[in-house]
Formats: sequence, C-alpha cells, structure tokens
Amino acid sequence: MDIMKDYLNDFKLKNEENKLSNSAYNNLIKTYMNITPKNKDINENQKISIIIPTHNRFEQLTQLINSIFNQTYQNFEIILIDDISSDKTNEIYSNYPDKRLKYFLNYENLGMGLNRQKGYNLSTGDYVIFCDDDCYFIDEDYFFDLINIFKDENINIICSESYTHYEKENKYVYSSVNFNDGQIDSIEYLKNFMIKYRKPTSLFPAVFRRKTLIESQFKEMTMMNDTSVYLRALMMGGKTFINKKIIGIYRVHGENDTFNHESDFIIKNLEEKKKIYYYLKENHTIPNVEDWYAKQISITVNHYLKNTDDEKGMDNVLNWVWRNVSYEEYLKYLKKIKESFNVKLYYYKYPNVGDMLNEEILSSIFKLNFELDSFQSADLCAIGSILDMLFTNTNINNQNKKMQEDCDGNKPIHIWGTGLMHHYENINQSNVRPLIIHALRGEKTRQHLSKILEKDVSCVLADPGLLSPLIVKSSEKKWHMGIIPHYVDKEEEIFKKMLEYYPNSKIIDVQNETKDVLNEISMCEYIISTSLHGIIIADSYGIPNCWCEVSDKILGKRFKFHDYFSSFGNDREFFDLRSGNYPQIDKDFKCNFKSINQVHEKQEQLIDCFPLK
Repeated sequence: MDIMKDYLNDFKLKNEENKLSNSAYNNLIKTYMNITPKNKDINENQKISIIIPTHNRFEQLTQLINSIFNQTYQNFEIILIDDISSDKTNEIYSNYPDKRLKYFLNYENLGMGLNRQKGYNLSTGDYVIFCDDDCYFIDEDYFFDLINIFKDENINIICSESYTHYEKENKYVYSSVNFNDGQIDSIEYLKNFMIKYRKPTSLFPAVFRRKTLIESQFKEMTMMNDTSVYLRALMMGGKTFINKKIIGIYRVHGENDTFNHESDFIIKNLEEKKKIYYYLKENHTIPNVEDWYAKQISITVNHYLKNTDDEKGMDNVLNWVWRNVSYEEYLKYLKKIKESFNVKLYYYKYPNVGDMLNEEILSSIFKLNFELDSFQSADLCAIGSILDMLFTNTNINNQNKKMQEDCDGNKPIHIWGTGLMHHYENINQSNVRPLIIHALRGEKTRQHLSKILEKDVSCVLADPGLLSPLIVKSSEKKWHMGIIPHYVDKEEEIFKKMLEYYPNSKIIDVQNETKDVLNEISMCEYIISTSLHGIIIADSYGIPNCWCEVSDKILGKRFKFHDYFSSFGNDREFFDLRSGNYPQIDKDFKCNFKSINQVHEKQEQLIDCFPLK
C-alpha cells in the first residue's frame, strides 16, 4: 500500500484518491504494473506541439499549462489560441516568460474547430496534441514516453488512457480505450471506429505524427472535432499504439463544447465524414464502405438527437440526411426524431372532448410524443378558444396577466387551428410571443388577428377537430339522434325531455374517453349539440346537425360558433331549446348540413399545413 501511495503522489492524484470510482481505483493498481519503462536513448531534438484553443477558462488553463511545464521531456511548444476571452487569459503570457509558450489573440470568435486549425498551421512540432483548455496531464513522463514510442516509424497515432472527472458529482471515472496493450492496425481501427472500438475521451489523450496529418490533407479540413481528426489520421494507415498508462484528466461540466453542439456544427461534422467516405471509396481502403458510411452517419445523428430538443435543428439535420443517405436510412432517422422529440403543447387541460382531441391528434395521426406546457413556452397551440392568452388587454384574469409578463418574448409559437374566445370591438392588443400562424379556426379570428398584427394574415381556416375520422373510423349507425350537451350544460333537465321527443336517441357525454365520444357520435344519424366540438365532430363524419342553446353558461357569447361557421364562408343560427322549439329533422338539419366534400378539403389543408410532421 505504501507503493500505491507513492504512485498516487507521482500521478498527482492525492487529492482525488478518495473520490475515485471502484473501476478507477482498481485500474491504478493495474496501471502501476504496466508503466512504460524509461529509455534514455531517445532523440531529444524531436518537438511536441500542444495546441490549446481557449475562451474564458483562466484557472483551468493555468492548471493545464503547469502540467505541461512539469513534463520530464522539455522539447515542446504550446500554441495558445485565445478566442477573445474576457477574463485574465491575456495575462498567461506574462505569467510564463518562456519562449515555448506562444500566445495568439483572435480578433473575432472562431470556435473550437477553426481555432484548432489555426493552431495547427502555426505549429512546428514533429508530433501534435490537440488539447482542450479544461483538461490537464497527471503523468509527468507522458511526453517522454511518446518520444520513446514514436521511435517505431510504423506508429502514426498514440492513444492513452485518462480519467473523466464529473464535476457535478465530483467523481473520477476511469475512461478506457477498449484495446489490449500495444499496437493495432489503423485501418482496422477505422473500420470499427465507435462500432467495436471506442475513441479516447477527447483529443488530449492522443498524439499524432505530423507527417500523417500532412498526408491526410489536414489543412483542408473545415471541421476539426474529435471524431473528424481521428478519422482523418486513421485513414492514412500505419499503426496506432494503445498506451495503457493513465495520462490525464478530462473534465465533464455544463460548459463542455462536446455537449453544446448546434445543428450547423453537426452538419459540418457530417460533411467531413462524407469527404472521408469519398476518399475511402476512391482508394478502396476498406470493404463495404457504404455500410461503414451509414453507420458513421448514424452515430453522429443519434448522438445529436439524444442531446437536443431543438425542433428546427432536428429539421436541418434530417434534411441533410435526406440529401445524403438512402431513403431507408432517412426513414430510420425520421422515426427516431419522432420518438425522441416531445412536442410542448398548450391547451386547456380539462376532461372535455374538444380539448382532449389535441392529444389524440398528435399521438394517433402524427405519431408524436407531447407534453402539456404553458402558453409562456409551448411549441404548439392547436384546438381550443385559447388564442386570447397570447395577447394583452384581452378578457383574462389577473393571474394570467402576471403569467404573460413571464413569457419568452423571443420564442415563437406555432398556431394550428386555434381561435379567439371573444369578439373585441376595440383592437388594441399586442402579442406577448411571436406567432407562426399555419391555421386558424375561422375567418372572424383571422380578421381580428390581421387588425391586431397590423398585417393581412393568410392561412388555412379550419378546426383540427375535423380530423376526427382519422382517429376513429365511422361506425354503423345505431341511434337516430345524438344529443351532445356542453359539459357546463350536462345537468339541464331539458335533455331528458329531448330523449322523449326524439325516439331512439342517445345523450353523449363529452367528458368520456375521447375515442368513445367519437365512436358514439359516428353511430348517430343526426346530432343536436350545445358543444361547439359536438358540431365540428359531426361535420367531420358528414352527420347533419343543429346548434342549440339551453343556458347562458358558455363563455364567449357565441363568438366561437360563428367563427367556426365562417371558415366555410357562411353562418348558422341557433335553436333556443328553452322555448320548447325543437329543430325539425326534415327542415332544419338539412339546411345546416355541410357538404362532405368541403370537409375533405379542410382535412387535407390541415394535414398539409401541420408544422411538426
């Protein structure tokens, strides 16, 4: 155990010893038995270039630079590219008055990839290490070992072991390249890269022979992320040496560049893989190169999908896949996107068929996962008289006005079939979030929005409830009349009288399971409804229907009904059942019947303009 403590001291792990995972601690013992023997007969004229892009990480950078100057092999240069840091990074140069540290300040932000390329072009070493500014070395003999190993001219790449420090949990985990000790053919590694064989945690545990990078046309790369660099170097062949010593610490934290990639970065990465594919195909480097290419694209795309909820970014990546892989591969990614993406949906969460249709349409028709969200941050607003919430000075309560103040005023929300609840005489509202309008419930809502937004709103006019037959197909008729009370009207006595007036009738409860309500409506020959979506669903199945009233409880003073009727270019009058004046089937139902051809046209328009399909 004394030997073990000395070993820990040598590798600068004294402070971390009690934080090591079991696998990390056990590997210390294993690594102690496999320390590369020192060989004093080396060429000390060979230089190692360490390229470090940095941005606002002065303390981590200082730890890294100290770990480099502590190396027993001293023929190296540090190429430090400062990507316009605003902290004390510019003081690094004065803190280390050593000509081997070469500091370069950018005049514009270049990002990790271009900074690596800039550093490579400025470097002069025989061997190259690309190092993140938040990693550091713990093996003081690491550079000495590299020079010793590179005496074998067949070796072009050296990959070493490291610890991953998860800063949030303050835990150190052993990160292994899953090879045995010694050499592997680089083309064999390439064929199974991230399939059978892992890569090191990042670029810092690897070193590349400059000659190999030159032959791989490294200067022409537009993307220099970890994978692209490894693939470029591996495709030149030779041998890769697997050094089982633990040489450094790789930090994982919230600011890691690896975990914050946008779609543009991913697409550049995919383009680089495509260039490598063309090289391999032209030079017949590996068999079945098309399969290899498909797997490599899959690795990148799957990683992105797992770590993003950016809908626009997903669309961009999917469009690239569509243009660059087979149709079969494209369908796989499309399915994976739908499985991984939760649509944030704003609707009135109440057990009522009109509102609950939101869920069924997304899940049954478009096969999308979803989660209920507030109007402050949702992605989509669909069925319901809820558009008022997105405008100031509308008829909403004080609590909702406070919520409006907390809206994300920069994030747009997709509007697909929604409508206003009220008619507004004086239009002086302003929207609290940007609106992307694909469909509105009716012409009256469209006219109001055109005045509010001070521009002509052009979109599909249809309520998505018209898609009901795509959820539940029409069934054989069972009842002559279906009577649908709005949920606020359910207890009205008049409905019992209507059961006597209309033989073979059925009262349909809109608060039952959505599919059950749709099925029951489809089994009726005629529909009477005080619920707007009772009428809309009846229209969707081509069932003659009448709008009726039994109370003044429904909000909006009939605006939403007239708004929906206006989407067909006409209007309807209601029957006040309180007067005992019941609609006559031969007369009143026929004049209110909507042509099924009109309904089919609306259904097609709704499907075509759905924003997230």
